Amino acid sequence: MGLHLQAQEFDNDARLWLYVKLNKSLSNKLKAQLILQNRLDNNVSEYGQFNLNPELNYKLFKGFRLTGGYVVGKIRNLDASYATRHQAYAGFSYKWKWKQLALTYRNLVQVQAKSVWSSDKGGVLRWYERNKLTLSYQLNRRLEAYLAQEFNSPFYRFSEMPINRFRSFVGASYKLSTKSEIEGYFMLQTKSSFKSRPDRDFVYGITYAYNF
Repeated sequence: MGLHLQAQEFDNDARLWLYVKLNKSLSNKLKAQLILQNRLDNNVSEYGQFNLNPELNYKLFKGFRLTGGYVVGKIRNLDASYATRHQAYAGFSYKWKWKQLALTYRNLVQVQAKSVWSSDKGGVLRWYERNKLTLSYQLNRRLEAYLAQEFNSPFYRFSEMPINRFRSFVGASYKLSTKSEIEGYFMLQTKSSFKSRPDRDFVYGITYAYNF
């Protein structure tokens, strides 16, 4: 009985995320990336979101990278219409390696606006800080497994919770060739708000990456 009541505290959903990443090295330090994001929601029965995400990564020194990108996408509303969302982000990551182990910390500041042309609140900018810690292990030349934890902190208004989203990952990537790899993962996402019950998403993800 206690377990049943605890489960009812969340609005649960199962989701499928299918990504394609296209990478191009512009120099020894600068890399461009184009990410195509497809997300299926409502127990994988609805096309919930599509994003187009160009990104630049610059290697400042060993293990330390600067990152910046822009995201434009369509998000499904409750009435089955789609709203446009814009995001911009910038930050850094640092990767520490010891033999087959690697520990990576990433910090991003992100700003977004929803329904820019179709809502009275479309011009409201929402600011977030995103922190992610990833522990990975190189099993062999082709296969790498990892665990990761990410948390999202809004700071555009004081009515929000200090941390309103947690993401926990377990996954692995496999090099198909010298230019391509595939990644599979499971992510548990929990989102909280003062105004509604917390959401809990069980996300299964597949990413295909190709290097030009």
